[in-house]
Amino acid sequence: MPAQKNEKRKITGSIWKTEKCMYEEFGIEEPDPFNTDLDTLAEVYAEMRNAFARKYPDLCPEGPVHKPVYSIPQYDGRTVCSVAYGAQRPVWDGRTRSYWHDRSYVPWAWVETVKDVSSIKVPDWSSIPMVQENIKKYEEVRSKTKYTLEANTRIQWSELRFTHPYTKKSYAFNTTMSFVDLGAFLFGDTRFLETSLSDVDLTKALMEKCFEVTVSYRDYVNKMYGLKVKGMASFGGDYSFMFSPDMYREYAMAYDAMRVERYGDLPCNLHSCGASSHLYEIWGTYPNKDNIVLMQTRGIEGKLKELRSSLPNTFLQITIHQPQFDFEEESVENIVKLVWHYAEEAGFKDLHLTVIVSKTNDDVERNIRAFYKVIDEVNEHALSQ
Repeated sequence: MPAQKNEKRKITGSIWKTEKCMYEEFGIEEPDPFNTDLDTLAEVYAEMRNAFARKYPDLCPEGPVHKPVYSIPQYDGRTVCSVAYGAQRPVWDGRTRSYWHDRSYVPWAWVETVKDVSSIKVPDWSSIPMVQENIKKYEEVRSKTKYTLEANTRIQWSELRFTHPYTKKSYAFNTTMSFVDLGAFLFGDTRFLETSLSDVDLTKALMEKCFEVTVSYRDYVNKMYGLKVKGMASFGGDYSFMFSPDMYREYAMAYDAMRVERYGDLPCNLHSCGASSHLYEIWGTYPNKDNIVLMQTRGIEGKLKELRSSLPNTFLQITIHQPQFDFEEESVENIVKLVWHYAEEAGFKDLHLTVIVSKTNDDVERNIRAFYKVIDEVNEHALSQ
């Protein structure tokens, strides 16, 4: 993950190596953040960033410049809500270096009717141990003095921060859980999707209940952390790509509209993990689309122009990944073509390309260098226009 050059850049790019790669190449394993000394945690995160710079000095002319800074470990709000309604606590998975919880337990599996939904009570967040553990970590970090808490360091799972690489304008988004994600966590993946297709009344009741839970949780966290809602993350959601346009309009956009009504028409972040070209047109019909300043989705060759047309002023973070494009197995020629193609379709502006790498071999290293080289070439072109 090399540092970007200091000059303004119209197009940016990054390589994200998986936990497996970081361990195999650099011997770095991310520890459980809730059971690791915060000084050690800051040092490990800095070493992760600097290891790349030492391996690729030609790609990182500034060198290994990252100093340890404190981040604030937090449990994901969707997991907190699941546990609050009876799910098992998440466990640290050393293979993926992340928290996982048992999704076989469905907290709202007993719900059958709209009346059942209306009987669900919002938790008393002050009595939920995981919430209090989050707050304790926040307070612990604020009391530490060995390293600094950078202004741009986010409170994980509570704030998403973004600085535009060209304008340098910064945004802070409160992460307010999306219905398409929280609904699946609480109602069960398969049943949630089946119900969204077959029972509009029950699904809308779930949507309104999820909104009530989300607002309650978000307002409690903001009060405890002294955060103000200056922007909203999690428009759409991880599961958005599994919705048809009609389903997205019926539920995801309606849920987002409730958030705008509750917090105001603020800058926001839009997200959909998987291939989502079937949603590009509908994204362009968001009433507040001028305030969608950032979004993340999967790259699909030949489709980015449609996304740019729908969101002409949004900074696009596009992930290059299988099965749409196998970076690790592709030729340098095709990688160069793809980057130029995406840059052109995005209008040579407001674009970040992310590649996730899980293998370590000579061909992959060759492709990484080709990727960063073509990003530089594209910027030379874009900045000369």
